[in-house]
Amino acid sequence: MSWTIQPLHANDLAALGDHLMRLDATDRRYRFGIAMSDRQLVDFAQRCDPERDIFVVLKRGARIGGVCQLSVYRDAALLPVADLGISVDATSRRSGWATQMLRTVLNIARERRVTRLVVQYLRCNLAMAALVRSLGDVSEERHGAEVTASFALPTANGRTRVGETG
Repeated sequence: MSWTIQPLHANDLAALGDHLMRLDATDRRYRFGIAMSDRQLVDFAQRCDPERDIFVVLKRGARIGGVCQLSVYRDAALLPVADLGISVDATSRRSGWATQMLRTVLNIARERRVTRLVVQYLRCNLAMAALVRSLGDVSEERHGAEVTASFALPTANGRTRVGETG
């Protein structure tokens, strides 16, 4: 059985918690920006709401090997904006899965009229830095060890999908 990218469903939350607990201490810090205990990860997974946020997972059978989450909210101008969280199991990295999951959630976000993606990551997280910069015209602000990147999602101006050139 091979990996597939698919939406997260409410009945996948325990498997999501299992995926997050497989992350080592560094990966947990990269994903959440702080140290996270197993209990905190399980609590986080149980609070995830696939109806509120945009989730896609890398899945094989019942096992989740990666997750890409966009937490959608309204900014000061009341425009829909999304914060990105992404993680992939160590054994599935460097296979393009993070890029594929990101493109999938961004296309869903575009369909939901999300206008901008915001990503906060640690400067030492080189994989996230490369993934963010692959989006194209990204503005970045550095704050000590952290970076806040922002990317305007394409509108219906000829580019129909994120990752396509028009």
